[in-house]
Amino acid sequence: MFGNKQNRKSDGEMFSETVWVTPDMAKRWLAGNKKNRRLSQAIVDQYVRDMANGEWELNPDGISFSPDGVLLNGQHRLNAVTIYGKPVQMYVTYNAPLKSRAVLDGGYKRTRAHRLNIAFGMDCTDKTVAITRLLCGDGKGGSGKRTLHELRNEIQKHREAIRFAEKVFGCQKRGITISSLLAAMAAAYYHVDHDRLRHFADVIVTGMCTEDGDRAAIALRDHLLSASANGAKDRDALMRACEQAISCFAAFSPRSFIRTPKTHTFPVNERRSA
Repeated sequence: MFGNKQNRKSDGEMFSETVWVTPDMAKRWLAGNKKNRRLSQAIVDQYVRDMANGEWELNPDGISFSPDGVLLNGQHRLNAVTIYGKPVQMYVTYNAPLKSRAVLDGGYKRTRAHRLNIAFGMDCTDKTVAITRLLCGDGKGGSGKRTLHELRNEIQKHREAIRFAEKVFGCQKRGITISSLLAAMAAAYYHVDHDRLRHFADVIVTGMCTEDGDRAAIALRDHLLSASANGAKDRDALMRACEQAISCFAAFSPRSFIRTPKTHTFPVNERRSA
């Protein structure tokens, strides 16, 4: 199963080396892929895009084999190489104990915010990442999920809108200041007067309505609290409802009910279909 058999030590000692993995090598090595976790095509697609964009980084979390040539780690990387169609440099470990599979990826996982901050010196929170993914159409995950480099680029592109959305509410309100609402505010940042958005934030957080034009914020507040109580999980649908409410509020419409439109009210460049 190994692409470089002369490097298999006869004493069975575990060792590692850097290897340019070709598509043919990747196909041979995948033949030893037994009893692994389910393949995620979304992850494979992310890796392919990184490779194609020259953003793939050599790292110690690479390919590993048992003494019998069973692939223990790296199925997503290898599948990505077969699709990319060109050699990719990877760190390969041989003679790893078969039982080591039980502890692979079993530690404290870095979130995407952790990785952005470490790799690019950014100052992101998990909510920053959630806002950005919703803002750019990744709210339902799946094949639309962006690579770390793509996510960094989107955060930089919409930095001011995201910062505005994160700060405008002043405080966290359970069930209300959720990522869907913040993403809707970030989208509205490009279309609605900012002072009107600030007033919207005040009304929805406090629940205090001072004029008929405030009713849309109160209606959305009730809608979000109900959605939270009922365990609603479709964040993109909630974002669309938030956008509609903000649009009504911006137009001083005395709307007292919320409907979820099929499309987004505030277009953002390069938003992916969710």
